[in-house]
Amino acid sequence: METSKIRVMVMQNGQMKGLYHADLTYIDNIPYAVFKWETVPEGDPVPVARVRLDPRGLMKLPANSSVEYQYRAAIEDPRQPEF
Repeated sequence: METSKIRVMVMQNGQMKGLYHADLTYIDNIPYAVFKWETVPEGDPVPVARVRLDPRGLMKLPANSSVEYQYRAAIEDPRQPEF
């Protein structure tokens, strides 16, 4: 599965957490921000903490940027908060 890097504004429980870098991948031609992958012995890693993105919100960044894309809307963090 091919991935790129994306910068996203992340919320958790309705509160802004800040800008985070995630992997951008496509599953069945649908873009997802992936925060966590699970390694499986049978093949490629599987995205287990992911958020479906609206392709209209993807913005390609200049080549000298540390990530390839930025998402124009805030997304809810799919991971459980750490206490």
